[in-house]
Amino acid sequence: MKPKTLLLVAANPLTSPRPYRIYKLLEGQHHLSLMGISKTPLESKNGTQIFTYPPYPKRNFVQECKLYLDVLLKNDHALIYTINRLKIIEVLNETNFDFIFCFDLVLLPIVLAYKKQAKVILDAREYYPDQDSSNIRWRYLFKGFFTRLVETYMPRCNHILSVSKGVQALYAKKGIQSSVFYSMPFYHALTPTPTNPHKIQILYHGGASLNRSFEILKPMMEYLTQTLGDTRFSLTLMLVGTPARLKQLKQTLNMEQIRIIPPVEFKQIIPFSNAFDIGLYFSPPHNLNIKYAMPNKFFEYIQSRLALCVVPNFEMQAIIKRYEIGVVSQTSSPQDLAIALHQLRLEDITLYKQNTNQAAKELCAKQNQELLLKILQSL
Repeated sequence: MKPKTLLLVAANPLTSPRPYRIYKLLEGQHHLSLMGISKTPLESKNGTQIFTYPPYPKRNFVQECKLYLDVLLKNDHALIYTINRLKIIEVLNETNFDFIFCFDLVLLPIVLAYKKQAKVILDAREYYPDQDSSNIRWRYLFKGFFTRLVETYMPRCNHILSVSKGVQALYAKKGIQSSVFYSMPFYHALTPTPTNPHKIQILYHGGASLNRSFEILKPMMEYLTQTLGDTRFSLTLMLVGTPARLKQLKQTLNMEQIRIIPPVEFKQIIPFSNAFDIGLYFSPPHNLNIKYAMPNKFFEYIQSRLALCVVPNFEMQAIIKRYEIGVVSQTSSPQDLAIALHQLRLEDITLYKQNTNQAAKELCAKQNQELLLKILQSL
């Protein structure tokens, strides 16, 4: 009999990369249910039941004042059991699960309180005590709250997945053990596209978050094209963000060699990106999560058969060196990123793109499937 397994996420469960990939890894071997945020019900698919709960409504002035009071008084119950999350309790009360995957720390106390006999696996996609430390509001309101959640609830999980060895080590310092579970996509049988030596296309795709340091990209391209006189490159940013944020970035990054395009559907990211030449990762290590990041895009670039150009990052560097698939800048400054790009010859880019063929076969979801099934069998 197949185990009954719930995947619970504080986002749309069908478009969040890590939850969706774990869902696909377990599909056919577990009787799966998904639950996440949606303004409207989501249709069940392939025998998978999909539960939803609404997004939290925007706070008015009085509610914002109450939030600050709850934080001041350390009223964690009020911060956890918000009105929109009560549907989660209803589903957990009505259904008996064998396994529950929780993808957001703030939902973990609810899961542990109502799990019944289920084994609980937390996907720690961040080092939560430092989740958004570059944001002053987050530091004041939520840093202490998330630290308490980590120390109180994470030790009660049956197993924890972490996104990188660096994040794993940070939790280990708190006495919390976890397994490294990289955000690797499914294998795509693509081949590298030929590179035009006069029009080398750089791609970055992802969220348009404030903490990603997009402001360095214009100085990078200016240094590359003007100071170094290298006009071979253009940069495309495929971003997800609010209209206001995207408008701001278009103004900040206004330059002939930079364009911002709308995102494609999640399942189309890898085949769409195959038309480019270089996948870029440029975020300076402003906080611990960025310092130890192993983002989805890193592995998606590999599946897209792109050469890589990244700022210094211990784990990314090791993979790039092992497979010979790209370059690492000396520092995370825009000038050093520009120099790393400038030093690339056509033969280098071609070789790195060809080498991603082997990397793509090994750095894909199949490797994660074996790890995941082994973990579940051990619980």
